[in-house]
This record gives sequence, structure tokens and C-alpha cells, in this order.
Amino acid sequence: MEGYESMYGGYGGSMYGGAPGLGMPYGPEGVTSLTQKMEGATGQTFALLQAIVQTFGGFAQMLESTFMATHSSFFAMVGVADQLGQLRNALGTVLGLFGLVAWLRRRLFGPNAQDELRREFRAFAGGAPPVPRPSRKPLIVFLLAVLGIPYAMHRLIRVLAARIPPPGAGVPTDPSQLAFVRAIHAFPARDALELTLQPGDIVAVLGALEGEWWRGRTRDGREGFFPAAYVEVIRQPGAGAVPQLQEAAPAPAPPAEAKKVD
Repeated sequence: MEGYESMYGGYGGSMYGGAPGLGMPYGPEGVTSLTQKMEGATGQTFALLQAIVQTFGGFAQMLESTFMATHSSFFAMVGVADQLGQLRNALGTVLGLFGLVAWLRRRLFGPNAQDELRREFRAFAGGAPPVPRPSRKPLIVFLLAVLGIPYAMHRLIRVLAARIPPPGAGVPTDPSQLAFVRAIHAFPARDALELTLQPGDIVAVLGALEGEWWRGRTRDGREGFFPAAYVEVIRQPGAGAVPQLQEAAPAPAPPAEAKKVD
């Protein structure tokens, strides 16, 4: 108890002073697991995150379907252009005969002045066709998809994380505003969030979780959750402090071990 007097100050002159009969021994039976309670409390949050991930997955599938449709349409048009090219070659073969006849006529009778004038006019009016510039829209859309979606996900995660209060928020640091309990049963921690207790350990209560589980700190600085049925209250918080602790329903004490017969 000297450790707590140095850490939180005296509260009645002794460990049991000023608070006779405040607690009763409770049994460890009938306590809901902290893991089950945490799963129930965070189930909706993880369901929301799963829905967001599924939404982005559906959006990605839609983009993939659009890409495949565009890819198929493009190669279908390429196939049509190839067929038109073959048709042009076939027609060119037929029309080549007429060109051969015209060439023979020019070779035999000389070039026609009207044909030469028409050819020069077409060369002057047409000129060299300009080289088309490549479009930048596909590159811009690709950069927006690669950089914009991760940035939006990062912003969404930061907004969701900002809504979660920090672990130590709202915990009073004044010893007069803390309640103190004493362990009456041994409680072994089953995960990292729970606090291992031995009979007689003094714990400062920092908060409560739905009444059956409390969060506290031991004299050696360990923090975690422990069931209220394993401890008894030895001092309630002072005026203007955290709400008064509601003790758990009493449960029968664990049966004593049978003595071995020599």
C-alpha cells in the first residue's frame, strides 16, 4: 500500500480505511469474454470497411469490363479495316487493267494536256497531309485512376481514424477522482488487452466497459481490462469525479480445493 500512497496519495490512512463493507466477494463465473464484447462493439465498423472495399472492388470490375469491351470493339474495327483493305486490293487488281490501258494510250499517243493540268491542280490543292497529334486524354485518365483512387482511400481512412477517440482520452489523473478495488480472485489474462490479477492486488479503476469489465492500472504500472466480479470496491471516487462504480451481481465464491489425505 505504500506504493499507492506514493503514487496516488493517501485516501483514509490505510488500504481499508474509510470504506468498510463497500464490496462483496464475487465469483468468476458468468463473465462474458472481453474478446466477444470487443467483436460486438467493432462489428459495425469492420462491416462498413468491408462494404467500402467491396464498392471499390465492384468499381474495379466495372473498369475491367469497360476495358475488355473497348479492346474487343477496337480489334473488331481493325478486322473490318483489314477486310476493306483486301477488298480494295481486289478492286485495285481489276482497275489496274484500266490503268494499264491508259498508260499504253499515253505511251502511244503522248500525254493529254488536260490530264496534266488536272494532275497539277490536284497536287497544288491537296498538299502534304498534317501529322495528327496524339491525344492526351488516355494518359490523364490513367494518372487520375492510379493516383486519385489511393489518395481518396488515404483520406477516407484518416477521416475514419479521426473519429476514433485515443486510448487515454478522458482518463482522470487526479487520485481523488479515481476508484480503487482489491482483487479477491486470481484472473489470468487471455490476451494482450486483459490485466492479470492475483488475490490482494490493488487496482485503480480508469474506466468501465458495459458494467461487467473495468479498465484499471496496478501499482507496478500494468494496464488492462478485468472482470468486475473478480474484485471488490474499497473506495469510490470523490465528488465531481468519474461516475460511481456499479458493482457486479454477486456470484458464489469458487469452491475450496480438497485437502490431500496422507
